[in-house]
Amino acid sequence: MATKTKTSRQKPGTDKKIVLTDHGESLVIKKAEDVFREMGEFASVISKRAYELFEGRGREPGREIDDWLSAESELLSKPDIEVTESGGNVVINAKVKDFSKKDLKVSLEPNRVAICGAKSHRPSKKRGSVTGHESYSELLSQVIDLPVAVKTEKARARLTDGILHIEAAKA
Repeated sequence: MATKTKTSRQKPGTDKKIVLTDHGESLVIKKAEDVFREMGEFASVISKRAYELFEGRGREPGREIDDWLSAESELLSKPDIEVTESGGNVVINAKVKDFSKKDLKVSLEPNRVAICGAKSHRPSKKRGSVTGHESYSELLSQVIDLPVAVKTEKARARLTDGILHIEAAKA
């Protein structure tokens, strides 16, 4: 299987598009601050769900942490990630289930990788009116330190059958 790799020449600090193998979907590797900003927004979504749980149990005080943890476990998942070294490369495989490339944001830095994703659905309609706002059916978030530094500018990636595969040369 031939691998086609294109690295766009852009200003430092801008997003970098990595083109994948013929059978994978291309992803845009984002700046770390963009990925971490989105992860921070997840806290707001979890907070809203925790408040719904609080209201659903009659606003009884003293169980706020339980509400937060319940909301987090309902909405947030961490992908199984395997990091291996193969020759002069670091290979990262993350199981991202049913997330598509439009759902995912990935940041690759020399010493870490951050993966986040949000699958959303439209609000439901009841009797002609919209109830609630856009909500998320599942959130995905994981940051891991790499065992060795990598060269991010020549990284290759693909998303195939629910597996995000990132490969970068060791620095």
